[in-house]
Amino acid sequence: MIHLFRWPREDETLSSWLYWQSRLHGLSPQTYTAMSLPGLEIWTRDADRWLSDIAIQKIACCLGQSQATVKSMTLAGRYGEVLGEIRQYNSVHWIMPIGVYHRRRRLHGQQFCPECYLEGSVLKLSWRLAWNSFCEKHQCPLIDACPACDEPLTLFYTDPYHHNVCFNCGRYIASPGQKERHYDLCMAFSRRFSSAVRADAPDPGSLRTLMTLQLGQSQGRHLQSTWRSRIGAVPSATARGRWEYVRTAERRVLIPATEAALQTGLKRIVDDLIGHRITRECLRNHQVGQNLWLEKYVYPELDTKQRSPKSRSNYKAEMADPLREIQRRHTSASRRTRREARAHCIDIMLGIPRQ
Repeated sequence: MIHLFRWPREDETLSSWLYWQSRLHGLSPQTYTAMSLPGLEIWTRDADRWLSDIAIQKIACCLGQSQATVKSMTLAGRYGEVLGEIRQYNSVHWIMPIGVYHRRRRLHGQQFCPECYLEGSVLKLSWRLAWNSFCEKHQCPLIDACPACDEPLTLFYTDPYHHNVCFNCGRYIASPGQKERHYDLCMAFSRRFSSAVRADAPDPGSLRTLMTLQLGQSQGRHLQSTWRSRIGAVPSATARGRWEYVRTAERRVLIPATEAALQTGLKRIVDDLIGHRITRECLRNHQVGQNLWLEKYVYPELDTKQRSPKSRSNYKAEMADPLREIQRRHTSASRRTRREARAHCIDIMLGIPRQ
């Protein structure tokens, strides 16, 4: 087989480059990889995320590319310094999953710019990162599925000569994008992951904790509603769970709302956290890995802020269930003794000296 080659574009994914190679040879993607890379599975796994050294060496040898070039077409090779170590099966924060199952894509983790895709059907690695929601070149929002049937983009089933047609419904999957507001806020949030940010800026771990907090318990959802209202966005009750699984349309609102809050300064953020009764423990429930900015700047402020004292009735309500459990274990004590013990416990919490 005579190979025709096209040099990889800047930030292009491995699957996108292999798809273009199949177009040059007039073959389907699966036929081309079966003939050029026998015995190597590409489409039944997330090859854009991670590849073994043996697979990288084989692709480089068979397709006339250097191993460094092939590795740079994977997220592990290009964004490993920002995201940390990426292995085959570990869960990496900020990488949107595509849910590979029998050569199908079950999740909407592959974003793409409709105008870039119309121009050259090239998919970029940066579009797999959850902090990106706009195309910097065309300033249009990224999409993650066919507008007609909501099916994720799957290059394995895409016709090489009709790349802009959805394989599932046959309609056009890409059309000229519509300009949306909040573009500047979204791009400012993306630049926070650059190595050139200032020293006191939030690190990726702290940013992810703030984002996941808004998708968690009730205090975080109320905080999300407050931050959304400041940019004129309608609060949403549908987004839940891990940040990387949130659909693109929802992230285009969460990202600018969080960026607008970060631009107001540390004092305003701490006031918002305290106003919504978010404590250090609440933030740590959503913390994964190191959160240097939260530990250095936010946690000390939360500890020094004076909170309004709680009334005796509030403490009674909070301590009702724990005290009842204690009383059940000591059923031999009289009712008066249990009542006095409960009052003594509340006095200790309020700091009232015992007479």
